[in-house]
Amino acid sequence: MLDADTPLNREIKALMGTITTAGIAGRRPPRRLLPSLWLLLLLGTLPTGLHAAERVALVIGNGAYQHGNPLKNPTADARDVAASLKQCGFELVGGAARTDLSHEDMSGALTAFRKASANAKVTLFFFAGHGLELGGENYLVPVDAEIEAEHLVKHRTVSLDEVMGTMAEKDRLKIVILDCCRDNPLGRGWGRNLTAGLSAPRSTPRGTILLFSAAPGQVAKDGKGHNSPFSGVLKTELLKPGLEIEKVFKNVGTEVWQSTGSQEPWMNSSFYGNFAFLPGTNTNTNLSDGESAMVPTLSPAPAPAASASKTDTPRQATSDKPFENGLGMKFVPVLDYTDGSRVLFSIWETRLKDYAAYAAKNPGIDMKWNDQAQKCPGPDHPVIYVNWDDAKAFSAWLTKTERAAGQIGPEDEYRLPTDLEWSYAVGIGEREMADASPERKDGRIGGVYPWGTAWPPTEGAGNFSGQESSNSYKIAGYRDLYPYTAPVGSYEPNERGIFDLGGNVYEWCEDWYESVEKKRRVLRGGSWGNSSEEGLRSSFRNRYAPDFRYDTYGFRVALVIKSGN
Repeated sequence: MLDADTPLNREIKALMGTITTAGIAGRRPPRRLLPSLWLLLLLGTLPTGLHAAERVALVIGNGAYQHGNPLKNPTADARDVAASLKQCGFELVGGAARTDLSHEDMSGALTAFRKASANAKVTLFFFAGHGLELGGENYLVPVDAEIEAEHLVKHRTVSLDEVMGTMAEKDRLKIVILDCCRDNPLGRGWGRNLTAGLSAPRSTPRGTILLFSAAPGQVAKDGKGHNSPFSGVLKTELLKPGLEIEKVFKNVGTEVWQSTGSQEPWMNSSFYGNFAFLPGTNTNTNLSDGESAMVPTLSPAPAPAASASKTDTPRQATSDKPFENGLGMKFVPVLDYTDGSRVLFSIWETRLKDYAAYAAKNPGIDMKWNDQAQKCPGPDHPVIYVNWDDAKAFSAWLTKTERAAGQIGPEDEYRLPTDLEWSYAVGIGEREMADASPERKDGRIGGVYPWGTAWPPTEGAGNFSGQESSNSYKIAGYRDLYPYTAPVGSYEPNERGIFDLGGNVYEWCEDWYESVEKKRRVLRGGSWGNSSEEGLRSSFRNRYAPDFRYDTYGFRVALVIKSGN
């Protein structure tokens, strides 16, 4: 229609060039051009790339394998997920889902993906098909891959590291979704180095969220219907307005587990911002609405406004109306002392995003805490790899910050709970000798657990070493959906409104374990790695040197109110 060299067509082409340039640069078209937009709309020539640079996706579905087990649903999975992503404002590389790609075609698609997403705020890669792991590196399998020996894997497949390399810009959100088996689907006799399917990547660039359709070592079901169990749920959850990405993926995991009874989707994350696929009434943090939400924030959040469900005054906090501080940590009362001091507990273990705020303001601290993408794959998971000294330093910084902001009084302070206070929080404080050492009280109250008196734990009791765990020792018949840590608050709180006093991570306390030697500090509450009855008792104490870090160790903060506020 615009091929003819007429004055009208020349004007339309000039307008299109101006509008496209303005759109790519993030500017509005000149005001004098706006009336002409109606003409372009009527002619059907409005450039489709006006907002294309904001969200770009490459969607691949490989099912027609020539030398491996063919799969029924990946092509339909890719098309349906692509349709949902289009409704969420994503521009698709190639204009649609790419299906049954050869090695050459997959490499070409990645090159196009890199170019198309050069200025994007959000990039997304979806792959349904076979995946392999060799030597700790993950590979996605084209339909024409013929792999007679291990050394051919790198040459005839596509490295997941290569995929992530096309998305490695630090100032954007990167989403990788893999509907692949995490066992070896093509040939279990290829040798010892070709091991169980996709594993956690060796490195995850900041701002990346990965969603696997299955836990390590599991088979991702292809499904008997139009879609795989995973993609069938994903395509629907993507279209729920206002739902933040972590909630989308959590909903997918829950529904897939419930529908299959065995397959457990698994998430890794190093993204600390907010993102919704579709804007809606539940959120106003959609990344396409502004640059500020795009970059992960590591600064303390502003103090929230008062609401009916919380109080701005620490001393007035109750189990129903916790006090919320500047980091969004919520506190409920546990114990009053005779001198008028009141002790409040954080209802959650200290989260990754809480510690990230501290780290951003304190350069030079030990960064081992940040090496936890596999076991704490999200900002709302508890921070791990922190020792007693780290936890004390965080508490001191938080005290200084909150006093300066007027959130707490000049004599109020954040610190670790004492062993006695922790016992009151879990409900056994009045049954123990207050002046006895933790060593003397260790494990003495049998048959009482943070969730009650039943053993083994009842469904939803907490995050322990259940059937989904990679540990060799597990609680028979118990499942909690998380092989490592779970987001804080994922299970029911106790009567005080406190979460995860059993499981998730061990929590450092103020006290020395021994009454004399003073070599080891107390940890309470069990962890995702615990499976023994004794280790999950409310009265059980773990103990370690204060400089020791481990992947099951975290902490919870107490707030001591000494002033009248």
